[in-house]
Amino acid sequence: MDTGSMASIIWTKVDNKTTLGHDIDIWDWFVAPGDPTILSVFLSNQVIMGTSDSGYVNPEYDSLYQKMLEAKDLDTVKEIAWKMQEMLYRDLPYLPLYQVTAPQAYNKNRITGFDLDWPGGPFGGYDWTVFLKIKIVSPTTSAPATTTTTTGLTTTTPIISTSATQVATTTTTAAALPGISVETSLIIAIIIVVIIVLGLVIWATTRRGKAS
Repeated sequence: MDTGSMASIIWTKVDNKTTLGHDIDIWDWFVAPGDPTILSVFLSNQVIMGTSDSGYVNPEYDSLYQKMLEAKDLDTVKEIAWKMQEMLYRDLPYLPLYQVTAPQAYNKNRITGFDLDWPGGPFGGYDWTVFLKIKIVSPTTSAPATTTTTTGLTTTTPIISTSATQVATTTTTAAALPGISVETSLIIAIIIVVIIVLGLVIWATTRRGKAS
């Protein structure tokens, strides 16, 4: 359910006056990374059909938020954001119950292009273009080694070259012809084998017909 639909449920009209129609509700927000603009939820102008579900009104808080948006450097943004959080901690428009840490997984041996330094992980944040930047790892491109951690023991598994085709315990390596890729060489070899087999079948059939 979107924010507007949820807000229309908790805000009710009584005697032509819109007010919160309950004493308490459970609401959740998901923010990654910790963008300070989430603090806009508690602005006075968000009361009634906005993002505010608490009805919190504080002109001093509103003023600090505007100053934070106009700040010229990150240190000032942090200082103002901390003051606003202290006000929320004191006034308690919300009673935080828990914080969720969502696991995110992908196979780095198959896909690449993720910005791992982005707060919130490769799938976090507001940059949804991350899905336009990822690429399939080429069969001829060596991907980073896979690191597996189990019960305090960390082991590193090297990536096996994709130029070998392994079935059960038998490994067959195809040598590429000069100027031809391994894949093309394999296709040519298969075609030659098929032609030889067909030739043998035709020869055997012809010989049997002559004998009869």
